[in-house]
Amino acid sequence: MTQEPQTKKSTSITVIALSIICVILVASTVGAFTLYRPDQTLLDEKEKTIDSLNMEIYALRTQLSNLIANQTQSSNTQNEIAVLNNRLTELGNEYASLQRSYAAAQQVIRLEVSKIIYNGTVKQEVDHKTSIYKSEINELAAGYVFVEAQSNSTSTYVQIKYSYTYDNKNMPFEYTVPLGEKGTALLPILPATLEIFVGNENAEDDNEVKAIVTLYY
Repeated sequence: MTQEPQTKKSTSITVIALSIICVILVASTVGAFTLYRPDQTLLDEKEKTIDSLNMEIYALRTQLSNLIANQTQSSNTQNEIAVLNNRLTELGNEYASLQRSYAAAQQVIRLEVSKIIYNGTVKQEVDHKTSIYKSEINELAAGYVFVEAQSNSTSTYVQIKYSYTYDNKNMPFEYTVPLGEKGTALLPILPATLEIFVGNENAEDDNEVKAIVTLYY
C-alpha cells in the first residue's frame, strides 16, 4: 500500500518527461526552417521584371504596327522598323530566360529539386560511427535529407550535424534517428557545412550498412 503512490508519481513524472522531450524535438525541427526561409523576394522581383517586359513588348508591338500601317518608302521608316524588330527579338529572348529562371526558383522553394549524395556500403567495428558525407551546401536553399538503410544491427542509426549562422551567431544543429536493421529517416537541413554519419551501438558484432542518401532542396 505504501508503494502505490510512489509508482503513480514515478509514472506521472515519466509521462511529463517524455512529453517535454517530444516538444523539444518538434520545436528544434520547426525552428530549423523558421531560422531560414526561402527568399520570396527573389520570386517577387522576377515577377515584376516579367510584367515590365510584357508592357515594353506590348508598347513596341503597338509602335511597330503603327509604323507598318503608315509606312512610307523612306529609308528612315524602314530603319526604324528594323530596329524595333531587333529590340522585340532581344526582349523575347530575355523574357524566355526569365521564365526559365522563375520556374527554377519555384522548384527550389517547393523543394522539388533532388540528388543522391551517397549510395554505398559501410563496414563498421563494434559501437562505431562513420562519416559518409561532408560537403558545403551554402549555395543551396533549405531542404531535407532522406536516408534509406539496411544493416545487420538493430542499433544502427543515422546522424547529421551542421552549424548555421543566424544574426551573427553560430547555431549548431544535430539530429540522430534510429534505423535498426531496415529503416528510413527524414532530416531537415539548412545551408551550412553538412556532415552525415551512420553508426551502431553493438556490444559484440561488427556492422555492415548499405545506405542511400537523397538531398531535397
